[in-house]
Amino acid sequence: MKTGTITVDGHPVGTISFSLSFAPSDDPPPDLDGYAMRREADSMGIRGGGGHHYPGHEAAHHDAHRGHGGGAHLSDRVHNRTHHGTAAHLSDRAHHHTGHLPEDEEHVHGEFAEGRRRAREELAQKPWLRDKLKRIMANEQGSNPEGTQGIAESAINRMVNRGTSLEKELRWHRSEGGYYDEGSMGRGAVENPHHNAVLERSLDRALAGSNITGNATDNSSGALAAREKATGKFRHHRDINGESFFSPGYAEPALRDKWQRQNWAADSMKAAEAHKAKQEAEKPAQQLARGEIAP
Repeated sequence: MKTGTITVDGHPVGTISFSLSFAPSDDPPPDLDGYAMRREADSMGIRGGGGHHYPGHEAAHHDAHRGHGGGAHLSDRVHNRTHHGTAAHLSDRAHHHTGHLPEDEEHVHGEFAEGRRRAREELAQKPWLRDKLKRIMANEQGSNPEGTQGIAESAINRMVNRGTSLEKELRWHRSEGGYYDEGSMGRGAVENPHHNAVLERSLDRALAGSNITGNATDNSSGALAAREKATGKFRHHRDINGESFFSPGYAEPALRDKWQRQNWAADSMKAAEAHKAKQEAEKPAQQLARGEIAP
């Protein structure tokens, strides 16, 4: 456990405690509660979003689930959770994305911000993976700008929470043992200029550090999402275009606790950033009051 003090211009504004004991791994962590997470299919009345399921009472629907499930021992069904995978200091040079978010727009901090940088690096090294991510975004949310952006955000945040790689998280359920149900596999989305343009904008915003999902790591919809909201097995963040976004809840205690530490550290950095911005904004008036600058 590490403890430190957050300072701005030499003044303490908060403290932070966190653990550095999580080592990157391609293997999902133990599922301490014995839950396995799966997605429900459209045939079960779900619009096409994903979710998390528990084997005890819904194993009969296993083959119908929509993609991102996975218990601790399913190779990558491991639902929307992804690991920290690559080193925290990869170069930013070869990134496809070059844009920036407006300064006043909500963006990620801490490990989640580092995750976006690592995602940019990985996608730059694996162009085929960028297309696959766009197909998953289209398969989950069609051409809805916010919905597809949320899918991209949550996939990268999962990587951060689980300590894996983006490639590991972006796997199809049936053919690759991964998180996302095949559905149409996003066929035609990348080939369609208009649809691809929407996906590119959504992905670029996510890679730039957008945070419309509040650091969410998972997505589901329909009856599955309703159950997860009601039970607290996953912590609900917000709904976008019929898709619900979550972070780990009591169904995944180890990942829940890790996410809470990551989120708390990110919030602390956000508060420090806001405090510094406020000080900078007030500086001219203070200098004027002290006679350091002319009116």
